[in-house]
This record gives sequence, structure tokens and C-alpha cells, in this order.
Amino acid sequence: MIKPHDFKVGEVVIVEVTNQKRLYWPLGKITERFPSNNGSVHLVKVKTKNGEFLRPVQRLYALEVQTPSVENLLKRASEIEDEKEETVQQYMLNILRSYQNRTKRLYQI
Repeated sequence: MIKPHDFKVGEVVIVEVTNQKRLYWPLGKITERFPSNNGSVHLVKVKTKNGEFLRPVQRLYALEVQTPSVENLLKRASEIEDEKEETVQQYMLNILRSYQNRTKRLYQI
């Protein structure tokens, strides 16, 4: 099952209009969230150029995709670099531990 998008205040969305083609659906900005009894949000207030409307989240589509913060990306990049260095070091150790005989066959020490 696909997890529904958790809309936040200030997020830019496309508002579905049933009688129009997608090309003409208006852009909107979420101004308020209305959580239900169980804590999940089913209804939001959206501000468009024509005014403010209450819309269910099923009729909204996130326009901007949220990305991880720069700090998280840099941290992950450094972890990947460390992993690469370890694999290169292990490869070099394996080469140093092996030798070739006169038939060009590799042997491990």
C-alpha cells in the first residue's frame, strides 16, 4: 500500500478540479491543516488565486518534491567515500597477497 503524502503548511500543490483537464488545474498553497481524531490529516485549507478552499488531501498533488537536507546528503556522501576506500584497500591487499607462477596462474599466499 502506498503511503499518502503528508502535506505541510506552506507547501505548493496542484488542486484537482473535476470538470477541467489537468492542464488547467490551479496551483495553491496550503495555509492550514485539519487533523482527524486519529491524528492523520484528511482536510486542508488551500489558498489559490480565486480564494481559499477546504479540500480533501485526496484531491491535492504535491508540486514540489521534498529532498533531504544538505547536511544529510554530505554525511551520506562521506560514508560512501569511506566504503569505497575500504574496498580499494582490500583489493590492493589481495593483489599483494597473490603471486603468479610462470604459467601466469595467480596463487594466494
